[in-house]
Amino acid sequence: MDERLIEVRDLDKAYRPKTFLRAKGEAKLANQGINLDIYQGEVLGLVGESGSGKSTLGRLLLGFESPTSGQIRYFPDQEGTQVDFKPQIVFQNNLAAMNPQLSVLDVVAEPLLRTQSRAEAREAAKDYLEQVGIPEDKWSHRPRSFSGGQLQRVNIARALADQPNFIVLDEPVSALDVSVQASIINLLMDLQEAHQLTYLFITHDLSIARVISDRIAVMKEGHLVEVQATEALFDNPQEAYTRDLLAAIPSLKV
Repeated sequence: MDERLIEVRDLDKAYRPKTFLRAKGEAKLANQGINLDIYQGEVLGLVGESGSGKSTLGRLLLGFESPTSGQIRYFPDQEGTQVDFKPQIVFQNNLAAMNPQLSVLDVVAEPLLRTQSRAEAREAAKDYLEQVGIPEDKWSHRPRSFSGGQLQRVNIARALADQPNFIVLDEPVSALDVSVQASIINLLMDLQEAHQLTYLFITHDLSIARVISDRIAVMKEGHLVEVQATEALFDNPQEAYTRDLLAAIPSLKV
């Protein structure tokens, strides 16, 4: 885990409050002075309170938005040459992220239609649904007939179908029951190993981040305040804010 996949330097993202016609007023910095490396094959947990800038950073890394200033480079080698980068995302709101009129088989096949016939895409989609544990007798059903955990499995299958090497998981289990959370986390860990994926795992829950993450990055008010290997962060947090987050975990005393 020593080859960088993403390099972030001096990254700022500012938003201006919007009126009906145009942006107006003082800009708010959602991300400020972010410096971060993400390494191939790792799970980087990104934690912090709601509004700390976690999802904004995820969108910037995916290219959904452009930074106000600073630089993001992908796959930099020793000379800084950029090579292929294939990102995907799994959202928290799994139902809203898919077309309710399609069967889940066609939901997963959708990204494949850019390069394959419908028959080929549907055949490939079957394999991804099998990998995430959706039984064959459910493939023809529409999303509304599935539980939250099953829907998240479908979303994960659709992300996999695009054959990414980097996936942003934006609060992927926070809306699920605790028992379902564990099964989804285990699935994500298995898929990461099988497909050699790199994850950015965004969560407000440090206890969940601890289970899946190799390293944890802590955000507060748009700033990245601490990045450590997971157990090092739990054993010896360097920042007062991190200690406060750890102290808030019911079963953990810091």
